[in-house]
Amino acid sequence: MLLLEKIRMMANKWLKQKTTIDFSDWLVATLFILGIVAILYLGGTNDIKSAISASVLWFTAIVIIQYTKETHWLKQVGIRQLEFMKRPVIVISKDEVYGPYSVSLKNIGKGPALNIELRITQLHHSGGYTNLGNLDDGDFRRLFNLGEGDNESTGLMDKIHTYVEAQGDGFKLGVRDAFAIIATYTDIGNKSYYTISLMKVVPKEHNYTLKTTKTGSFETGELEKYLPTDLHL
Repeated sequence: MLLLEKIRMMANKWLKQKTTIDFSDWLVATLFILGIVAILYLGGTNDIKSAISASVLWFTAIVIIQYTKETHWLKQVGIRQLEFMKRPVIVISKDEVYGPYSVSLKNIGKGPALNIELRITQLHHSGGYTNLGNLDDGDFRRLFNLGEGDNESTGLMDKIHTYVEAQGDGFKLGVRDAFAIIATYTDIGNKSYYTISLMKVVPKEHNYTLKTTKTGSFETGELEKYLPTDLHL
């Protein structure tokens, strides 16, 4: 089902770029034309009045289909607006108070960010991610919440220092002089979101700068599947 939806979205995007008309409108128009052709040429009748009557009925059916489609579209817009009104958005930046091996998080969204958890990763040379793990040391998992407009600092983190230096065989598969910090969190409806911020390391200064940030939603337990694949320095 997910594959079919992805194919439909790709077809819809391509048609809109080429014709400014989306996939569903093209489908409705095609159905209308095929129906008229079938009535006029395959209906097996020479009665003009019957052909006109059948055409009117078919046109009415197409109008109902189009109306149903537009109603569904408006419903989806309403749902997205409601989600936006309660959606948290976490932004990640370098913490200037604690120094380079600390990050600060702020919720700039419209709702509380719950069960925030931080991870750190490298970008793999061939795409994707490597050395993805918790930002906290050891097996300790620290979850916290941020209300609208609230911020939080991680304090000094040894893991950040480790990824800035990126020494040892365990870091050979990762892109040099880059790492990313990921925050996962949920809204009050328990929908899961992520924010990923790519950092560029400045080796001579043993420091880093923010390169880009992306955010999105994901299904619980499938974070890596939904993370963007187009992050690059």
